Amino acid sequence: MFILSLIYSVLFWMSLEILTFVMFFVSYLPLSMETMYNLIRWGLRIIFSLFFIKVRTHGFDRLRDKDRVLLIANHPGLIDPLYLIAYFPQRLRFVASTGLFTVPFFGSLVTRVGAIPHSADKKKSMVYASQLLNVLKKGELVMLFPLEIRDSLEHFQLSEEAIAPLAQALGAEVVSITLLGTELVLPLDNAILKPGRIEVVVGGPNA
Repeated sequence: MFILSLIYSVLFWMSLEILTFVMFFVSYLPLSMETMYNLIRWGLRIIFSLFFIKVRTHGFDRLRDKDRVLLIANHPGLIDPLYLIAYFPQRLRFVASTGLFTVPFFGSLVTRVGAIPHSADKKKSMVYASQLLNVLKKGELVMLFPLEIRDSLEHFQLSEEAIAPLAQALGAEVVSITLLGTELVLPLDNAILKPGRIEVVVGGPNA
């Protein structure tokens, strides 16, 4: 049974690597950010379907007629941003650590899909806030994964305590997104994939 799970997982990771590799070369074509994002979205949907990962979404109507929205989500699984890219009906602008932008191949894609860099360097905070404000003014949705701030700057994330004053300063409304089941399909501390069902809920698990 373990051997089958291992083969299943290896094939899954190979599929993601192939998608990343293909999209890296596609990124050199004169395509818009939205087109790139949609190509990645549909690539991910195909992969998840092939590997029996079912994703259901709830409550997206709560985002209608809202301006300047900061979305915050829990992060129980290893590849949670990929589920959101694949199944969130609107394009998301993820706030990502600056370290991700330097990863070979992947860093180029992170840039091309419009991720917003964030650094723990306080000197760069004004630049970061300015980028966020410009994105929000365009009516785009910004997604953050607030976690406790860790010692290593390579794994820096915004803490929950920093979200409220950040949103207030940007004139944005905070809306929570709850991911359910991702820790069972692919937990943070394990690369072995299991088929399963995932739910993405706007407003919380009981919304």
